[in-house]
Amino acid sequence: MLKLYVLVNDMHLYQLKEQEPLVLDEHDLPLKLVAKNGFHFSKAKHITKQTADAVLIGIGCEADNGRLWGGIIFSAIFFTIFFVTRFYPLLLFANLPLAYLFYKFFLKPNEFLTIEVLKK
Repeated sequence: MLKLYVLVNDMHLYQLKEQEPLVLDEHDLPLKLVAKNGFHFSKAKHITKQTADAVLIGIGCEADNGRLWGGIIFSAIFFTIFFVTRFYPLLLFANLPLAYLFYKFFLKPNEFLTIEVLKK
């Protein structure tokens, strides 16, 4: 659902496809990598030294498809139980996934996208 991009050295923009590697051969070191989705930017990741093997970088998002659908199902279950029982504290539980995404999306935007080195 979410389109992610990688900005390399503040000049080259590449769209990421899910479960497909992005190979960056033509860039000289040091590399500055920033993940973005249009509204959010991750903290910059710097690669300064050459390694014999490829460096695998993982781009993470707080609203990946699994978490998003898990939150929707979690909310739907608690809303359904609330409508059957009229037990109002369940509304709090039903809105927790939405509140968490709101917090990460608007209040902590630099933590919404992450870049980490998976293998050196």
